[in-house]
Amino acid sequence: ILEHLQYVDGVMLGRIACDNPYAIHQIHKVLYPQSQFSTRTEIFTQYWNYIERQIIHNVPLTILVKPLFNFLHGIEGTKLWKQQLMQLLNIYERQ
Repeated sequence: ILEHLQYVDGVMLGRIACDNPYAIHQIHKVLYPQSQFSTRTEIFTQYWNYIERQIIHNVPLTILVKPLFNFLHGIEGTKLWKQQLMQLLNIYERQ
């Protein structure tokens, strides 16, 4: 990353934000190693708190949960994670 940035002013990340959102966290670590970084668990907890606040304002859970589907990209158990998110959405939609 740092080598490429010697030749360009910026990079378009494209679909990585949707396909593997945690990769942006990893890129940030390379660019700003002196910064303090949250774990996936901490990020998830913060995002879950955000979801709870948004539900009160009638933001659809389907919109709020969508960013979580690939949050565990590359980690064992991702398939189960996605299945559980789908179950959560199915329960929500039946209400």
